[in-house]
Amino acid sequence: MRFARIRAGNQEREGRQNDDEISIALLHTLLLRGCRILESLQAREVAIFGSDVSHRMVDFAERNAERAGVAEAIEFRGGDALQRMPPAEGGVIMLNPPYGERIEVGGVARFGAREAAQTSGNGEGGGEGEDGGEFFPQLATHWKKNYPGWTAWVLTPDLKLPKRMRLKESRRVPMWNGPIECRLFRFDMVAGSARK
Repeated sequence: MRFARIRAGNQEREGRQNDDEISIALLHTLLLRGCRILESLQAREVAIFGSDVSHRMVDFAERNAERAGVAEAIEFRGGDALQRMPPAEGGVIMLNPPYGERIEVGGVARFGAREAAQTSGNGEGGGEGEDGGEFFPQLATHWKKNYPGWTAWVLTPDLKLPKRMRLKESRRVPMWNGPIECRLFRFDMVAGSARK
């Protein structure tokens, strides 16, 4: 990654413009904001919950948390996402649903993730057509009914996921999950309907 200098005020760049460039001023601002957030989080306790339908994956996550020294800060549970009730009044949900692909040890994906996500259904082995079955619409209904006031972030290579969930994303962030091009969608849960 190369850094570009930006003059304060007029935002003119010196040197060659490149997608890999990032301004030192912007980087400094982001680091300061991150430090302030960490300081505010340290000042109060934040509950962190982890969940997976596979109890085996929950066991792996617990062992990894122990090795990382954060096991005391996270409460892990196994179970179905469609039956999971909110562990607190409000919060943030982070979801990285399976999309029919694993990243090899060398960081190489085995199969086209975007195509797999759009054709593999609910990501748990059995799709119900190209619309992805009923898992994502059911998950969205569950979130709207039981998680008002929460914010959900979903990382997926499926660009049609908001439509399949019947939700309007409030943010769409392009990013990569290893070699897989993805989107991080933000959904703000409200009680009832968000339609006007």
